[in-house]
Amino acid sequence: MRRPSGVLIILILITGCGSSLPSSAASVASARPSATPGTSSGAGAPVSWESIEGGRLPAGTYRLAYSSIAGSESYPTLAFTFTLDSGWEKVGLEGLLWGDSGAKLGFAVPDTVYADPCDVGRGLVDPAPGPTIDEMTRTLFEIPGWEASGWEWDSYMGFIGSHFRLAGPPNLDGCEEPVRLVRTPGWPGFVEYFGDPLDVWLLNVRGTRVLIYASRPEDMSVSEVAELQAVFDSIQITP
Repeated sequence: MRRPSGVLIILILITGCGSSLPSSAASVASARPSATPGTSSGAGAPVSWESIEGGRLPAGTYRLAYSSIAGSESYPTLAFTFTLDSGWEKVGLEGLLWGDSGAKLGFAVPDTVYADPCDVGRGLVDPAPGPTIDEMTRTLFEIPGWEASGWEWDSYMGFIGSHFRLAGPPNLDGCEEPVRLVRTPGWPGFVEYFGDPLDVWLLNVRGTRVLIYASRPEDMSVSEVAELQAVFDSIQITP
């Protein structure tokens, strides 16, 4: 599993309405992680994601402000909360979680899509996707050489959106690094594809599109999948 080159990027995931992470392993655990001393748990105020430095994270509940991924102060009270067990890392930018197992979770606000994620020099798709969830979903489905599957349209975490699986080329050796999938506001201005297929949620959150995803190696153990599912299930969008 390769780490981001040059800069570390953001992304994260959300679920709802009975959704779960696809897996050929046994069903994942439903128990929630518990917090260690000195950290917030579900019973107290979550720890502000923006207040902590990069590195290993103690178990606990965290709050990510929407403005951290939107590149603006729009919706100043909107936030995402999630509960972590030990074994997760904040890798330097707002919004990205990296698990010891190689799993990654992240949030982003998508602007448009790169015409060829392996070759940034080809620029952005033309015409750019319109403002709706449907239009962004169709654009991601039409990336040449990429495979999208399992499309669903439903309400997730109380917000209407689409869910699908997106996989890039099986070999990224010929790709420019970083492999840029979607352009976003703020810094670094894109979401990166690391090689493992993505489960993607595109949600209409208070009139703005939020891109949410999860990726994990195929060789994760049953217990590691369960840990990822527990984080997935703990995420809430708070107004």
